[in-house]
Amino acid sequence: MESGDLVKKKVLLGTLVVLIVAIIGGMYWHKQHRDVSYNGNKSFKEAKKEYDVIVVGGEPEGVSAAISAARNGAKVLLVEKNDGLGGLMTYGYMNYLDIPQAEGGESTSQGIFMEWWKNMGKVNTVNVDKAKDMFLRMVDDEKNIDLLLSTKVKSVQKEGNKLTGITVDYDGKEKTFSGKRFIDSTADADLSVLAKVPYFVGRHDIHRKEMMAATMIIHLKGVDWEKVKYSAKTGVMGGASFTETALWGFGGVDAGYIEKSPRANLRGMNVGWTKSDDVYINALQIFGIDGTNPESIKEGFKIAKEETKSIIPYLQTHIPGFEKAELASYPNELYIRETRHIKAEEQLSIKDVWENRTHWNDIAMGGYSVDVQAVSKQVPGFVITDPNEYGIPFGSLVPKKIDNLLVASKASGYSSLAAGSARVIPTGMATAQAAGVASVMSIDKNMSFRDMTKNKDVIDELQRTLKKQGAYIHAHDASADHYPYKTDAEYPMIQDLATWGHIWSDYTNNLYLDQGIMKKYYLQNLRHILEVERPEGIDEVKKLQASLTDEQGKEMMTYEEAVAWFKHATGVEYQVKPDTYTRREFYHMVYQWLIESKGKQPTAEPTFHLDYATSPTAQVTQ
Repeated sequence: MESGDLVKKKVLLGTLVVLIVAIIGGMYWHKQHRDVSYNGNKSFKEAKKEYDVIVVGGEPEGVSAAISAARNGAKVLLVEKNDGLGGLMTYGYMNYLDIPQAEGGESTSQGIFMEWWKNMGKVNTVNVDKAKDMFLRMVDDEKNIDLLLSTKVKSVQKEGNKLTGITVDYDGKEKTFSGKRFIDSTADADLSVLAKVPYFVGRHDIHRKEMMAATMIIHLKGVDWEKVKYSAKTGVMGGASFTETALWGFGGVDAGYIEKSPRANLRGMNVGWTKSDDVYINALQIFGIDGTNPESIKEGFKIAKEETKSIIPYLQTHIPGFEKAELASYPNELYIRETRHIKAEEQLSIKDVWENRTHWNDIAMGGYSVDVQAVSKQVPGFVITDPNEYGIPFGSLVPKKIDNLLVASKASGYSSLAAGSARVIPTGMATAQAAGVASVMSIDKNMSFRDMTKNKDVIDELQRTLKKQGAYIHAHDASADHYPYKTDAEYPMIQDLATWGHIWSDYTNNLYLDQGIMKKYYLQNLRHILEVERPEGIDEVKKLQASLTDEQGKEMMTYEEAVAWFKHATGVEYQVKPDTYTRREFYHMVYQWLIESKGKQPTAEPTFHLDYATSPTAQVTQ
């Protein structure tokens, strides 16, 4: 028998343990389930009616913009539709960071992005829960920011072309906020659309209707990461390149895995591993998804979830290290690579990126490769160029027609091809930091953003302020004059074809112009061009593609075959025969056809001429 005192002590000790566990559990619960109306120390009802700067969108770019404006003295309201921050990264599980680097290896994204990244341990594959918490902590540290989560913008107020306010909805309750300046950091330019900013969708600027494939990130547990890396090293499924926490390759899955849906494709895999043994795979493409249409997104999720159920067993049996892999969770968002692109005072072009151009009014730098993803199984993705570094001018954030508004997200004023580089998160956070500083300067100087784009003294001050606050902005230097094919006599042709979206290279900036071309790639490239320039010729190409065996597809094109197939597809027959048929000759044929039969405007007189005749059996549309 125990004494009464001893029993009492044990009871007290047990009670104390229970209390401690309850307190710790409560703290953990609060951390994981913060009040969704949390905004600093205020509730939704208590949020002020007027703010200096209102930022819409809690993507990483929106976090950067809000922090930047707050640190420069503005009273800021940050509005986000989700119940937390981080957007694509934390709700779409896009945990792998593509860090743009200058030629010397230095990151072109510094400032607030680098501050956040250092807080994350400077890992390329981030823990999405930690990322979400870090974004919230950084916002919470800024006393000038009021944050509204789970809050949707329903409408806007304008005075003429000036944006002056927004009306939001939180849990069925509406409230209107007025602001002096606004920053749209939504992924799809949602605020801009409400404000009637002009924009184009997908690749409509180069006359393509389709958008890049969407992706559902596959989140797994139970993966033997060391064994997976060994599989990569020993050439399983074509092998892969890897670091301690990331892997890219296993291209053999593209041909080996048979998709359940005709709208799905399992491409070579980008895999991110975290120290919590979470594995995130970016490889499942879903075609034909309109990221601005909720029903289309819902349909994409359905296709992706069904496909994932087949992909996991495939990985378990074909790649050592995945034997015990199991689904950990589905993301809340699809990875939508592109939707809207606003029309801006200065539209960043593919030529800006290709030629590593800097501008007098740059406010951020980019450097990631121009990565254009597939739109179908028949039209795969490609890389147009891999730049050293290029400048993003302030005018790319200033939308046409609407005042008091900047757009700092992947929807900023970039051509669709330039967006293939500028859309990555680090670059977006850099432009958003500039948007925050510019908003405060615009208020202090009582100057519109549009007027700021033309004022060198103001832009100089903006650049100085950004540099003092850690941003990376480089003025033009001689090395930037060295870019791919600058000295090639036919560079005007190359650049025109790139601008029209008809030519691409690789991560080494090699077009392989003077090498032969395999039959399968000849037809693939020709089909890609015909989709825009002569859709009625695509059926002829499809027939030719269907007639080739795998071995025939790997054979090199002859001049006679190239002329005959080009005639079938375009109605044009060339008469001059080169010594050998190379990619250069292919692009000659395409370029001259586009100029002389399709009315394309070249930037310079071509340095070559091919004689051709229009076939009487094929109609060429003008």
